[in-house]
Amino acid sequence: SVGTQLLWGQLTHCLLFEERTTLVLHWFDLWTDRQRKLFLQPLLSQCTRSQLKSCRDWLMQIVPVTRVDFTSVLPRFLSLYVMSFLTPLDLCSAAQVSWHWRVLAEQDCLWSVRCVRRGWFLPYNPGDREYGGWKSHYVSCVSTLDWLTPREAAQTYGTLNMPCSGEREEEEERRRERRIRQTIRERVVEQKSE
Repeated sequence: SVGTQLLWGQLTHCLLFEERTTLVLHWFDLWTDRQRKLFLQPLLSQCTRSQLKSCRDWLMQIVPVTRVDFTSVLPRFLSLYVMSFLTPLDLCSAAQVSWHWRVLAEQDCLWSVRCVRRGWFLPYNPGDREYGGWKSHYVSCVSTLDWLTPREAAQTYGTLNMPCSGEREEEEERRRERRIRQTIRERVVEQKSE
């Protein structure tokens, strides 16, 4: 009797749940896309973490993942080619994405080109198993550079609308040469007249 009442209550509860689920799904079929989204948002916000994980797993089976890490799909040399277009600052940021990105972003082939382009050469030959020597060398060379503010650079090197001191010296030298030629011509004329 108590067991039968309990069993009868559970059966009634299951039938009521199925009836309401069918009703909600019927309404859901009649709604517009916008209404469906408005309904799903508060519904999912009330779900627990395990329920959301279950939804995620179910969705991943139905909707395949389209965003894939290119470094895991492309061959290594193509991934390095893509990363070769990054600036040194971007390469350092990319190295913080994941372990795999770090291994790629710190490859000597990416950093040696940047060093050699600026005339910074390693003072030794790196070994076959040495890792990150060129990046360390690049960082140490950049840290020793004397950075100038725009005002300091303008005072030291001048600006585009201001002639640099080298041009002034050339003009003065040309004037001196003209004066010397003029003096020589005058003396030649004097010599001929005598």
